[in-house]
Amino acid sequence: MRVEGEVPPFVRGSYLLNGPGRFQVGKVNYRHWLDGDGCISRLRLADENVFTRRFLRSSKWTQEETAGRPLFRGFGTTFDGDQLVRGIATASPVNVSVYRFGDRLLAFGEQGLPWELDVNTLETLGPWTFGGRLTEVTPFTGHPKVDPVSGDLMGFGVSFSASHPSLTYYRFPADDSAVVRSRIPLAGPYSIHDFAVSHNFAAFHVSPYRFSMTTLREGGSVLDALDWPRDESRAPTRLLIVDRHDGSLRADLPIGDRYCLHLANAFDDGSTVTVDLLEMDRPIYTDYRLASLLARVPTTQPVRLTVDLERGQVERRTTPCPFHLDFPAIDRARFGERTGSSWMLGISTTGSEHNKTYDSLLRADWESNSCEVLWTAPAGGFFGGEPAFVPDPDRPRAGIIICPYHQPSEAVWGFALWDAYEPGPPLARLLLEQGPIHLSFHSTFLPAAD
Repeated sequence: MRVEGEVPPFVRGSYLLNGPGRFQVGKVNYRHWLDGDGCISRLRLADENVFTRRFLRSSKWTQEETAGRPLFRGFGTTFDGDQLVRGIATASPVNVSVYRFGDRLLAFGEQGLPWELDVNTLETLGPWTFGGRLTEVTPFTGHPKVDPVSGDLMGFGVSFSASHPSLTYYRFPADDSAVVRSRIPLAGPYSIHDFAVSHNFAAFHVSPYRFSMTTLREGGSVLDALDWPRDESRAPTRLLIVDRHDGSLRADLPIGDRYCLHLANAFDDGSTVTVDLLEMDRPIYTDYRLASLLARVPTTQPVRLTVDLERGQVERRTTPCPFHLDFPAIDRARFGERTGSSWMLGISTTGSEHNKTYDSLLRADWESNSCEVLWTAPAGGFFGGEPAFVPDPDRPRAGIIICPYHQPSEAVWGFALWDAYEPGPPLARLLLEQGPIHLSFHSTFLPAAD
């Protein structure tokens, strides 16, 4: 690995990413970004910088490797003879995120079991069921939240029953005591991808993106089964506030008609909950088709919602931004606390016919309702996964952002570091010798042990 520039001395640890890394099995080419089999990448920053990459050997992976052909229907890909798990669920490629939970490293996919990885080698150890509390068909999020202080892991899953749709909230303490599992009825079988957690509450942005189990059972893909109704027939988007500790529903409030894929953060003072998130005027899973990836994505608004639980009222503040934004990241050491900034990727050419790539790094300042472009790549350059914030321990409101960055025209593949608060070019680049690496989804940074 070649280093250009200088990596600040406080940046020591492992930057981990999960994302789809294989899009062909046998003679079948996947057609959707969410179909690719999960691949874990790790950049270990120390006296010697080391890059490691491993495909995740899930049940889906191993069965299809043995068969020499695809077996399971994908999020956006169907083929003759494709299967569902027990006839009711797609097989998760475990390609969304990776988190530390206690002394374990877990990889997560959409609506499926997490898988445990060897912390040192990244080799797959097996499915993680939280002591038998989950099964291979238990819906479980690809976006758990892990409290760095208490060690609690919070998660959720959605039941898409046409008659009794529901959201199940989970809280798993690191010591396996007092596990919470609560069921919350939903107004419809709505797709929910992410949530946010404060010290006392969990917040769910529930838009009417309806999922049809009938379509799935009759041979459709997950994408085929999702429907965003026209304005005149669309139910209102709602914000659910759930007690983090016991799972009880504390508020269910209408908040307009927009869609949210990812939330940034939440914090509370006991009776007021603030939620920071990204909203769009429609879902974007259709924009994840590989033949036209990100070609016509909508613009995104950073939004801060402040909920008065006693009055049952929501105050909304929005930040105008001409970019499509995604992959919001915060200082995870401040999990559940009031944070002023989030960092995210953007597409500077949003609105044109040639979006295709995340080419910009931005910082949203939730206090001033502003969104600042820290850097936009030269033509053809792009970011390859969720950024991570690494705080400077010696200076308040200071730190760096690390993110995959690629410039194919120069045969540059690797990672780069930026000042988290001052616009400008990368402070350092760490360039890989093995050539192209896949586009990832979500990241985590694990500081080196003292």
